[in-house]
Amino acid sequence: MGVRLMAVICLALTMSGCLIPVTPSHLQSQPSVVSANRPASWPGSLIYHRDGDPVDVRFDNNNGHWDMTVEDHSSISDAGRKPWGPSAGLCSMGELVHILDVSLARFQSDRPNAHLRSMVLQMHVSRRLWSEILSGIRKGEAGMSGRVETNSFAVQSKVDSVLHNSPTVAGITRELKRHGLKVTGVSSVTFLVFEGERTGRKWSQNAALADGGLKYPGLVEFD
Repeated sequence: MGVRLMAVICLALTMSGCLIPVTPSHLQSQPSVVSANRPASWPGSLIYHRDGDPVDVRFDNNNGHWDMTVEDHSSISDAGRKPWGPSAGLCSMGELVHILDVSLARFQSDRPNAHLRSMVLQMHVSRRLWSEILSGIRKGEAGMSGRVETNSFAVQSKVDSVLHNSPTVAGITRELKRHGLKVTGVSSVTFLVFEGERTGRKWSQNAALADGGLKYPGLVEFD
């Protein structure tokens, strides 16, 4: 199993509440607790978190290639976080660009010779992107026949279509390129999971919900 696939699986485990607390090797400002999904024995991970920011930015060294993850500072498995409608988005575009700019500048200062290979973003970190994705999901569900399943290739394809045409994705891509990451593709890298109690209902019933019936947000990879 490749290290990048391992990282994505670990992040998916975080979504289900399986957090492994570690002491980060470097912080911009010291929060009370930082949780990540890699054990402390994995070398080369840097976690940046500024007090008051709703996200953590993590850089992982995978055989000389660095992968960046921007994720919710809190566990997304908490029942109180639902529903995942548009209001669950964390950052405005300006706030996200600032977080990326500061974190990437700090990383490049700490690791001046590092090669950044990719970035994985939890979908709801960007408020605007999350609204775009939810809109695409709900429009897709409204036109689907059949019954709700826990996951669906048809819905997944709607998400990828949104990503390929998203002005928000274009803006994030420009910011990453400004810091040297040559983005050639953007895609959803986890299957979206729907609430189990909605299984068997019509897809159009999911479309009427602000969060489209999602159990939790997925992940987007820029590479």
